[in-house]
Amino acid sequence: MNHVVAEPVIATPYETRVHFLGRARRTATPLRRDFVQKPRSEAVRPSVLSTFVKNRDHRGLLAYLFILAVTSKENADGWTTRLDSRVWARCFGTTENTSSDAASLGAVSKILQRLEERRLIEVQRVSRSEAAVTLLREDGSGRLYTRPGLDNKDAHIQLPHEFWTNELDAHLKLPGLAMLLVLMCEPAWFGLASERYPAWYGWSADTAERGYKELLTHQLADFRERIVKAPAAPLGYTKTHQYKLAPPFRHAPSTGGKTGRPDAVPAGGKEVGNNVEQSEPSTAASPQAG
Repeated sequence: MNHVVAEPVIATPYETRVHFLGRARRTATPLRRDFVQKPRSEAVRPSVLSTFVKNRDHRGLLAYLFILAVTSKENADGWTTRLDSRVWARCFGTTENTSSDAASLGAVSKILQRLEERRLIEVQRVSRSEAAVTLLREDGSGRLYTRPGLDNKDAHIQLPHEFWTNELDAHLKLPGLAMLLVLMCEPAWFGLASERYPAWYGWSADTAERGYKELLTHQLADFRERIVKAPAAPLGYTKTHQYKLAPPFRHAPSTGGKTGRPDAVPAGGKEVGNNVEQSEPSTAASPQAG
């Protein structure tokens, strides 16, 4: 009797990511705001996110966000996740764009090396096939990781796991992902003068505009144009483009009218925090610790 050997059913990268997200037992990933932009007390505002954008490292940014998402508990090795390198490859999607297992694993090694060079993680080879990845603080300082919202009041956002389960990681390009993170750090109806993006975030206004267009295309944000009286402007007014995230993504809460930087864009409201408070109350919920 001839026995037919069935071909193995292999888990896809999407199924692998969903599995480990479920194992993390939470619905969102906390991410310190310092990753997106340094505090106002710093002379230079662009932070680690700008390094990914300037180096066009979309895959590296997605890999880092996924490592944060699945490393949900501290253990004897710190905030560490241990996986077979072939599993890391599926999580990072390198199996989809390479011609061989060796090339896929090589891509994983290069991704982890870049993240380690940016002092976001530490990597230890547990065996020939297993890699242990330990989180460091999100600001690239190389300090030990602590979970924001636990025993501290560090400003942070919550990236919903719907980002992964709705496959936005596959649909948003790097500018869209960068501006999604920026908007999550700001109050609703965020607007900023185009010349401010390089100094505040480390990338051009053109990159920001491409990112906004992506968010609008995928219905992840709403847009409005505000006309503001400006006596010194040639036409006596200026136009401000403002953006508000759609659920399940949430804006940072308004800071309640505290005075912000003098270079914030007038948007029909008060200057607060880093930028401009919306001229109508925000319905966005305040980020909570995940």
